[in-house]
Amino acid sequence: MSDRKHAKRKNKQRSAPARREKRACCKSTPVPARAAKFAYCESMLRCPVCASALHLAGGSLVCDRGHDFAISKKGTVNFLSRPHESDGYDQDFFENRRIVFEAGYYEHLVEGVASFFDARPDLRCIVDVGCGEGFYAKRLIAPRTDKSAPAPSETCLLPSRTLIGLDLSKEALQVAARGGNDVCWIVGDVAALPLQDSSMDAVLDVFTPAHYAEFARVLKPGGLLVKVVPGANHLKELRHAFRDLIRHEDYTNQLVVDHFQRHFKLLERIPLAKTTRTTPTELKAFVRMTPLLFGVDEKTAESRSVPEITVDAELLVGTPLR
Repeated sequence: MSDRKHAKRKNKQRSAPARREKRACCKSTPVPARAAKFAYCESMLRCPVCASALHLAGGSLVCDRGHDFAISKKGTVNFLSRPHESDGYDQDFFENRRIVFEAGYYEHLVEGVASFFDARPDLRCIVDVGCGEGFYAKRLIAPRTDKSAPAPSETCLLPSRTLIGLDLSKEALQVAARGGNDVCWIVGDVAALPLQDSSMDAVLDVFTPAHYAEFARVLKPGGLLVKVVPGANHLKELRHAFRDLIRHEDYTNQLVVDHFQRHFKLLERIPLAKTTRTTPTELKAFVRMTPLLFGVDEKTAESRSVPEITVDAELLVGTPLR
């Protein structure tokens, strides 16, 4: 046997124990504060490269085959192999979304989602797919300001639960992670979720294109998909004001609902709608964060009068058709 082949065989014999020793060493490495929250979700994650289990090792998530994903100083982890092309979903887009959300236009949606989960304390492990700047995920674990709410919701919308927020946009999660919070923020692909099979009690999908096969794969038996879709009157005032610049002024979600029902059994269908008066600043932000109006220049946007905006949606709840 040649020296080269002998050395190769010897290295193979030593590789497995060496990997085990490395993993044991990594597991004993102190975990920095920014990464500590991932201890609650590491058992639910899988390596996006080889699909093997991940474990928390110091400031990284590491799989059994040595793939290492560093947790950033802001408390996010990037599972994408290459940068994602934003197609308009840049940091400016998410900053404008934050302005609109904080102004309360979508408050009834988050309250509707929160009320649903409040009534289902058995749904303990939740992934918010396409979470964007984290508006829904952060609110789901934030202390409730209404102290008159009945227990257990008087202290937390989702007590003792694990929230994973996943989005393709690194810029979105930089906004989401501001201020520190207990959501595990992951830059990842909704079409190839870095989650173990049957690991989640619920998948939350708010205005995000669905990948139903992946949702079914990661849901536990009896797990639920909670999907928020636009209603017929969603942004009707914007559609009317900019009707010369968009394809269709009218909208129906029936095709979306039909597609949902081809993959999931529809258990509940909850309407959520509210009309809010606008301000010039909020309207400007709304135009910049609405995919419907991507490409509309600022001068044109400012020339249109939109005194109020309706946010109309439906909350669809279902289980996989297995």
